[in-house]
Amino acid sequence: MRRAHPVVFAALLFPATPAGGAEPDRRIVSAAAVALREAPGVSRRVVARLPLGTLVVEVARTGGVDTIGGERAPWLEVATSSGEQGWLFGALSLPYAEAERDALALEIAGDRLKRAGDPFEAFAELHAFLARAAGEAATPEARARIELATLRALDRACGAIGFRRRREEKVLAWVEAQARDLSWNEPAARWIVVADRFWELHDRSASLSVADEIAWEAARTQLPGECEGDVPCRFSGLGRTDVRYLERHPRGAHAGEALANVAAALEEAVGDPRGAALFAGSPREDLERTRNDLEKLKALLARIDDPRAGAARSAADELLARAAVAGEKG
Repeated sequence: MRRAHPVVFAALLFPATPAGGAEPDRRIVSAAAVALREAPGVSRRVVARLPLGTLVVEVARTGGVDTIGGERAPWLEVATSSGEQGWLFGALSLPYAEAERDALALEIAGDRLKRAGDPFEAFAELHAFLARAAGEAATPEARARIELATLRALDRACGAIGFRRRREEKVLAWVEAQARDLSWNEPAARWIVVADRFWELHDRSASLSVADEIAWEAARTQLPGECEGDVPCRFSGLGRTDVRYLERHPRGAHAGEALANVAAALEEAVGDPRGAALFAGSPREDLERTRNDLEKLKALLARIDDPRAGAARSAADELLARAAVAGEKG
């Protein structure tokens, strides 16, 4: 392997520009496990793998361009801070400037998260990169947006594990390292991100413009388990998703959709074939929780100026009456 000349930036994810000197032609690796080759071309020997987010200095580039995976770019000769030097395909990196590091992290996140079919390792690498980038963010807004992307990357990594790989040693080690943020969802047979991590991020970011987006992501995050025909369970889940969003953003960008979801859930319960016996046999603690959930929901709906809110309140009244009857018989 060729060794680089001394690199002018420190071995940090986002180093500062050297004082008093011109900024070198720096780039940031924008894909996972990028091959660093001994010479330009996909058939040339791989001398190293560069993780997503690695900073490099461009030393030279080819005069022409290649087309790989639908991307057209030259090959770049680059040097790393650890002394490695070789060639990478230019479309797998972006020009780097210290002042743009947050925007670059978000650009990389947006590009990688929309990809379908990437393996677990790619999303795990993206998650690790974004977690570091969030810690270095220049503003609260940038940090919140990068943290949101970090949670999305975590979810994509979980979804990419697949049933066959869930007992692999490296997968289990990764899951253990993320244990606070993950829970096992038996019906889906996969790990999922704990919804409270999104809500915690929202509450830390409530004054920022990204708060509404975070809340909606939290409301759409999968909850563990399944309710099937258990109405109290379904209302509890509703309270942790769409209702929780409406409590925080009654005039938010997704308020109409959340209200429609709430109204549909109430109407479905009212129309349940069990009718007045809807709550028959429910444990007393479940009935009490359901009544509390419905009363809380009625108070919320009363503050929303929308015809659907009025209809939903009527449905909640009907369900409260059925729950009261079940409680008397219980």
